[in-house]
Formats: sequence, C-alpha cells, structure tokens
Amino acid sequence: QCKDKKYKGRSCVNLHVGNHIRKDLFVDSDRELPEDAILFGKDVSLVHLELPSPEVAPGGRLFIDSSWHRPAPNNKKKGSMDFRILATLDDGQGHRSSAILPPGYDWYKAAWEKDEVVHGRYRMLIPSGLPLGTYSLSIAILDETTGAVLAVEEAHGGDDSVPVTGALATGQVVRLVSSDDAFELAREDLRQALAAAESGDCEAGWVLWKNAERHVMKREEWRERQRSRVRAAIA
Repeated sequence: QCKDKKYKGRSCVNLHVGNHIRKDLFVDSDRELPEDAILFGKDVSLVHLELPSPEVAPGGRLFIDSSWHRPAPNNKKKGSMDFRILATLDDGQGHRSSAILPPGYDWYKAAWEKDEVVHGRYRMLIPSGLPLGTYSLSIAILDETTGAVLAVEEAHGGDDSVPVTGALATGQVVRLVSSDDAFELAREDLRQALAAAESGDCEAGWVLWKNAERHVMKREEWRERQRSRVRAAIA
C-alpha cells in the first residue's frame, strides 16, 4: 500500500477561492525559460507540449498538456495583445479537425508577468465522424482581435504540410482508434497504475491513472469506479 498521501484525491481541485483565482495551480513564477522554447511572432513562446495519451476514439477528447510564456516588452505595453491557440489535427488525406484553446483558460488574460510560465491543460473534442487513422498536430497562434497568424520563428517554420501558414508542425502524432481499442489502452494503463501504487510509487501510479482516464473521457461510470480503486491503493 502506498503511504504518500500527497496524491490522495488530488483531482478534486478548485481553481477559485472566493472571488480569487488559484493562479498558482497553472502559473509558475521565477522559472527560467528553456533554450528550445519556440517563438511565435515577437509575442508568444511555446515552452512545452505533450500528448500523454495520444490514442483516443472519435467522439472523445484529446488531452493536450502545454506551457506558454510572453516576452517582457509586450507584457508591460498598454493594450497588450490577447491571443488564441489554434490546434489542428490533419491526417494528410483531407480529414481535419481544429479547436481554439484559451490561454490562461480565459481566467488569467494575456498580460502575464515576465517571469511567468502559464500552463494550458486542454481537452480537445474529437468529432464523432472523424475517420480512424493517424493525425499530425499543428499549432498556430492568432491575434484575438485581428485574427492574424503570428508566424512561428523561421527555424521551426516552412513546413508546407501544416494547414495554416505560419503554424508549427509539432511532430506530435495522434491515433484515432475504435472505442474498444481505446478502452483496452485505458485498462492497461490502469493495471500499471495499480501495480505502481501497490509497490509504493504513488506519483507514478497517479500519473498512469490520469493517462488511463484520458483515453476514455466519455466512460464516466468506469472512470468513477476505477478512480476509487486507485485512491484506495494510494491511501
């Protein structure tokens, strides 16, 4: 049994306390930017992008884990530009799906402090009619007011395969699979989560469980039942 109670019930987090936003839950301060942060225009940098569970079924949701930064000169400028993140899946055969992702969840607007990295953990809806197969993920940054694309820096641009000129080809691959296959992937991650928790590795167990859930966001009853098992193993 896992003795580390830090992870018990950690999914039950409220971003609000009274009228105040729990900014500390999705903003890191005093963080040094990595050298491989990718700049869009002169205004927005992508610090981190990950798809922990890239296999999902049509009609489900793709979990996108990202982190963003704004260079200091723009942060202090009067009328600092608000922006939008456009995520697009493309199988290269004419099938595409896009979603607009709100920086700071629209709770913490774009005039961020110069030392802040703002996390965006999004659940992108996958249309039920999108064919099974392999899709590439691209990211574009749009000026919220004008709709203009802030082109990715030259070192990461020039990819003609992206559906939006100036977008970043992330190199991340998404597999749309059948509901049965997504469910089997979720159950395998659950088995690994329980094994990790029972061996005393609480953190790994919780991460594996969250990845299991992300394969099958629509299976709410199953997720509720299995979440109780994971919590019991972690308790």
